[in-house]
Amino acid sequence: MVKTQSNFRRFIKLVFNPFLCLFFLIILNMLMITKIFCINKIKEQEMNIDKQSLSYIKEIYNEVINEKPIFEEKVNDLKDIDNKIVKIKEKYFKNALEYEKKVLAGEGTKKIAYLTIDDGPYKNYTPSFLNVLDKYDILSTFFLLGKPNEMYDEIYQRIFDSGHTIANHTYSHAIWGGLYASASSFINDVLKQEKFLEEKLGVKTNILRFPGGSTTASSSLRNSIITRLRSLNYGYVDWNVSAGDSEKKPNKEIVYNNVINGAKNKKVIVILMHDFSYHSLSALPSIIEQLQKMDFIFLPLFYESSKIKK
Repeated sequence: MVKTQSNFRRFIKLVFNPFLCLFFLIILNMLMITKIFCINKIKEQEMNIDKQSLSYIKEIYNEVINEKPIFEEKVNDLKDIDNKIVKIKEKYFKNALEYEKKVLAGEGTKKIAYLTIDDGPYKNYTPSFLNVLDKYDILSTFFLLGKPNEMYDEIYQRIFDSGHTIANHTYSHAIWGGLYASASSFINDVLKQEKFLEEKLGVKTNILRFPGGSTTASSSLRNSIITRLRSLNYGYVDWNVSAGDSEKKPNKEIVYNNVINGAKNKKVIVILMHDFSYHSLSALPSIIEQLQKMDFIFLPLFYESSKIKK
């Protein structure tokens, strides 16, 4: 009986063990097949993504190729921006000259105001003057001095970038410090400021204002200076309306009245103002508005203007 049971167990082992091995092999194969299927699926998805990426890159490439001529044109426009600005200014001043001639001939419907601002830049007030001019969309003329301190760099640049006329007021403004000692001392100071403005802003001006006005120099010295200025292609300008802001005890009302009363019965005015003056700054908005009511338009000075003496 015991032997029969033993034989039976051996029979079970012989039959069951191969079956169990076969079963595990089948499970293992299924797992392998499943894994291979998953791997293939992932690879397929990756290939689809790669195809989409390649398609997207191709689209971008085609867009770049199609837009290349437009892009190159824009780059060329940027490279030529300085020339375009020069041409726009030339056209602007050409039209201004034609209109100035009409006004002086009594044919223009408007009168002309050339607002000129001297002796700057100043850290405290010049930016505020520029804010007022920006607000009223007015271009003026700044007669600048040489101030090499870096604190003024941004102001110089803003004046230039805003489109105002940059003009020479000598480097030092040293009226009592040797500027008018001789024609050479004056011209050297003018040339020093010319170089300063070229290095600072890349602009060469040919408009000058004598510190204190042209009559500050004696008659013989003035004639000698003017002769030298002409040889350097400079013109100079004085004024026919003054804000009086450099005189003793000015105030907002005095400055306003000086300008408005001085503008009466004139077709073309050149206004003298200083950007060190809080009183001129305070009066400027009212002055602009009143002059506009009096049919004045504001223009920046330009070399060809009849107000520039050459």
